[in-house]
Amino acid sequence: MKNTAIILLSYFLSMVVSGQATIDYSSIEQIVYVNNRHPMASDKNSGTTPDRPLLTLEQAVERSKHIPSRIVVYPGHYRSYLDIYSSQLLVLEAETPGEVFITGSDVFTDWVRDGDIYYHDWFYKWGYYEDAEACFGPCGLTDYQRRREMVFIDSIPVWQITDMADLEENTFFVEEADNRIYLKPAAGIDPINSVVEVATRGFDIYDLGRNGSLVRATVYEGRGLVLRGLVFQHTANTMHQDALTIADTKNVLIEDCIFQWNNGVGLELERCSNVTVRNSITRYNGERGMGAGGGENFLFENIAIYENNWRTNAPAMIAHDAAGIKVFGGIKNVVLDNIRAFNNYCHAIWFDWNNENIVIRNSTIKNNQESGIMLEGSRKPALVENCSIMNNDIGIKGYGHANVTVTRSFIYSNNHQFSFGQDGRIVGDDGNWEINSRDWKIFDNYVIANDDSQKLFSFFEYNNPNSPSTRASNEFFRTLRADNNTYFHPSEQRQFPDGNHLEGGQLTFATWKEITGQDKNSVWENKNP
Repeated sequence: MKNTAIILLSYFLSMVVSGQATIDYSSIEQIVYVNNRHPMASDKNSGTTPDRPLLTLEQAVERSKHIPSRIVVYPGHYRSYLDIYSSQLLVLEAETPGEVFITGSDVFTDWVRDGDIYYHDWFYKWGYYEDAEACFGPCGLTDYQRRREMVFIDSIPVWQITDMADLEENTFFVEEADNRIYLKPAAGIDPINSVVEVATRGFDIYDLGRNGSLVRATVYEGRGLVLRGLVFQHTANTMHQDALTIADTKNVLIEDCIFQWNNGVGLELERCSNVTVRNSITRYNGERGMGAGGGENFLFENIAIYENNWRTNAPAMIAHDAAGIKVFGGIKNVVLDNIRAFNNYCHAIWFDWNNENIVIRNSTIKNNQESGIMLEGSRKPALVENCSIMNNDIGIKGYGHANVTVTRSFIYSNNHQFSFGQDGRIVGDDGNWEINSRDWKIFDNYVIANDDSQKLFSFFEYNNPNSPSTRASNEFFRTLRADNNTYFHPSEQRQFPDGNHLEGGQLTFATWKEITGQDKNSVWENKNP
């Protein structure tokens, strides 16, 4: 039978995070149509009928600043920056979901052929991204990781190289000194007779100007913002910069949207509240897929997050910012429900630093390069429930996060099923609390290793000489509550910590139960997902 405390915690966390987006559609006073493929499209039209639509999204947004509006956008590529600042409800939606592209690229024509290489005039001198302090010190990025150019032929990515001598099939090279971009297409591809898109929007110096955003949005006074059925792509931004930035907005609904092939971050929500993101995809972004910093009451449901951090796959970036989704800045009340996070070159789900009331449930998290779930620097409640976490480097990483419950989950075939650590840092805005990995509750789970090299429990510690921390293994050993679990490891059973060694793995299953009094009803049995 499930532990009563777990039932109560699950119910409590479900209640406190229920404040999602509330949209008053009855307040809408006008509908505006945009269709840049329509022969009668013009920004001189009223735009209030589909047969006389506006040409540009910018004009539609401008006309909707002070009127509660629904903007219906017909299929096409809309290649411009967009700034949404409104005092009234704004609904911006695709007439056909998935076929409206808000795009940071332009189509390059008139390529010149020179043997099997093509070239085109290049109009930009972006150089290498300088990021000396963005990782709490130099990030140590390679020349490739510090670039932002992207090229697509008929929507297929062409990979960038940083030395002309390395130009091979399906690669491109930017020669800023000669004001040219060189392209060697894949066999059988002719750029002259193809659609070649080159990312041109999103360049900006970090923390100046647009900060790399293709679209910026703020709706004031809680009137609400709805984005539906849109694709945000091809932004030439870089690490810490977002294709879509929504800031200081209450009642945000994002559904059926795709964030893809942006060189930096796909979606960022800054200081927002009552937010729902559902039925959406974030994929192939060069750094983080999506993130939320500051605010409260977030629901992310039915989200696919995959193959992010392909550009800045560097240790310092992974330790600092890269993730499929990262939640930070002391956010209160967050639910992730039915998340499918896989094949990310980073942590899949990362809750960073003093977030409060977290629920991750009904999700599949697998084949990620780093941890499936990382919970960091908080003593506020967190719940992981009914999740499958498989084939990651670490299944669940507790980096100084206390008060976590893991229940009814399948944690299988990760290099480390659980890993716990701390480093002596102090959470100054939470009573000067030294982060630790205590008060975890593990009930009704399968915790299975299927290879001798894998671990059930591992521990790490980064000592701060100015504030010596207790040992991660000892904190976990003393405060863990666990029962009704199924464990297995193919080799000998010394997979449990004794609390006296940092690395763990001193006790057999039987000795663990005897010494700690935990896992009285747990079993040792091999189970496959």
